[in-house]
Amino acid sequence: MNDRFILFFMLQSGWAAIHISAWNGYVELLQYLLSQGANINLPGPGGCTPVSLAAQRGHAHLGSILISADCEVTKSANLSGDFS
Repeated sequence: MNDRFILFFMLQSGWAAIHISAWNGYVELLQYLLSQGANINLPGPGGCTPVSLAAQRGHAHLGSILISADCEVTKSANLSGDFS
């Protein structure tokens, strides 16, 4: 499978690999996706972004990675965690 394929593959549900990595706490996958140019602000279903999913699941380490990569953190990101 082409490495670039995973960057753009989105399930029918609307979730992409970057959302799945943020939700499940997959640090290495997230770092790989970022290194390959994945969209760190890609909205998923309901407007959830990777950083909002990481926050919801309590993955502060992923939130730090995403924030360091200059993701957008706004009130509309549906954050329920705290990365400050």
